[in-house]
Amino acid sequence: MNAEEEMIFIELLFAHRHLWMTFQEYRYLQEHPEMDWETTHRIFHEESDEVYNSLADALRERQPIRDKLRTVLLQSHLTEVEVRDQMKKAH
Repeated sequence: MNAEEEMIFIELLFAHRHLWMTFQEYRYLQEHPEMDWETTHRIFHEESDEVYNSLADALRERQPIRDKLRTVLLQSHLTEVEVRDQMKKAH
């Protein structure tokens, strides 16, 4: 991957992170209306830091990313399955 492709991939990665966090925050606030947005944002920001930052660091340091990328994809898949299950229960 050349430097330009690497930067595009990192931008895509953090766009994915932002979408994942926004979805999780929205869902959490729907389930916990007593919570405020700032606290909720902080919770999911910290949760996503471990996964996404380790992948970005590996990219910058030119380390293998396969396992770290699989962790991001697994996290997305688990969220999708959880939401699908919740929707089935609601109907």
